[in-house]
Amino acid sequence: MKKLKTKLQWIDAAYSFDLKRAGLVNENDANVMIERRGQSDGISLFVVTTGAMVLNKDLVFEFEPLPSSRDEDFIERTRFLTKEEAQDYYIRYAKKMGRVENKRKRTYILLVPKTLNVEPFMGEPTHFIEKILRGEKGTVLHDDYIWEDRIKRVQRGEAEISLRYWTGVPIRSEQAEFGRITKDDNPGFERLKIGGDYDPTNEVELKNSSFFFKNEGLTLAQGVALYGKKSKKMLLIYLDGRRYSYNDEGELIYSLQQ
Repeated sequence: MKKLKTKLQWIDAAYSFDLKRAGLVNENDANVMIERRGQSDGISLFVVTTGAMVLNKDLVFEFEPLPSSRDEDFIERTRFLTKEEAQDYYIRYAKKMGRVENKRKRTYILLVPKTLNVEPFMGEPTHFIEKILRGEKGTVLHDDYIWEDRIKRVQRGEAEISLRYWTGVPIRSEQAEFGRITKDDNPGFERLKIGGDYDPTNEVELKNSSFFFKNEGLTLAQGVALYGKKSKKMLLIYLDGRRYSYNDEGELIYSLQQ
């Protein structure tokens, strides 16, 4: 990535400015724009946006709801008085996410689905992204063991993970980044066998299955529909320091590991 500029060359009448073209966004990242937004009282404020998400003053990208659902708190935390202020917040975000120091590191893209792709739940929202952003979900299931080596590279500080989603139809739309995983996040992985027949009369097994799928953002019915009765080998990617383990009673727990 080009060296961060302290000021952008702005055209005052411009509606938007592409931060990637300005050299403020890594070439592997999603497009980020600063846009002028007219308000109901006639004034103009500015946002840092990827299209579906906007940067707030806590240096976190969050979903931008429809205009009718944007309350005063949302406007206050995601709008900036000037384009220079918006730019400064993005530069602070870029530095926080390691865009300068880590510019030579490899970036791996991990796509998180927005909807379920299995009957009878086809097209239902997963809310995975919102749950990850709120810290309620700290894992992603993947069926490709190639991520084992990728996670090891991140653990060694040689690479980072760009968490993304499709902004529209998968493959035929652009990707948007909503998070970044680095060595400091303490990521990890674990091989799992998911699915297969289980005894519904076994209370511990049923409780563990329900707990696991709920923690992954799914109902037990959705989990069974996704993974079926046939056991599947999956890779559980940990995005932070929390891990699954069993207590003395054989019950599954999910907690921060030291």
